[in-house]
Amino acid sequence: MKVKGIFIRAVVPDTPAAKCKKLEPGDRILAVNGVSLLGLDYESGKELIQSSGARLRFLLARSHFMAAALQTKC
Repeated sequence: MKVKGIFIRAVVPDTPAAKCKKLEPGDRILAVNGVSLLGLDYESGKELIQSSGARLRFLLARSHFMAAALQTKC
């Protein structure tokens, strides 16, 4: 099954994302700093996140299905 969206594949240790302890693999990023990522392709979403400044506020959707799918893929 192909699911569209921007998902967290992994949380890199010793980064602000890891230190906040709120992000998990499989989380879908719906918006960053109030700007929707819905409908954006991966590159556009990545550019928006990278250009959003030092402090980011994410709106996430947590899916245990996606987390399990990421763990089983090699």
